[in-house]
Amino acid sequence: MAAIDELKTKTVLVYVDYKTEKRDTLPQIVREALSSGVFGKYVPMVVITDPDLKAVICNIPMESDSRKRKNLYREAKKKIQEWAKAGK
Repeated sequence: MAAIDELKTKTVLVYVDYKTEKRDTLPQIVREALSSGVFGKYVPMVVITDPDLKAVICNIPMESDSRKRKNLYREAKKKIQEWAKAGK
């Protein structure tokens, strides 16, 4: 299964438009992840959390290089699978 498919089946994707939505409307854990320094100023900025918004599973910063981007999604897939196996 491709990494993006893993994201589709094991997570809920939420799109936030910073032009129309204020950052303070996001859950605290997401705000903290977005301002952690992992991300640059470019979108998309992907924060993957557990369903209860208690823990960040992983972050996926913007990457224009397709090979590096694929590696980021592969790493995210592994982290999601590890999280799911741990039964958290």
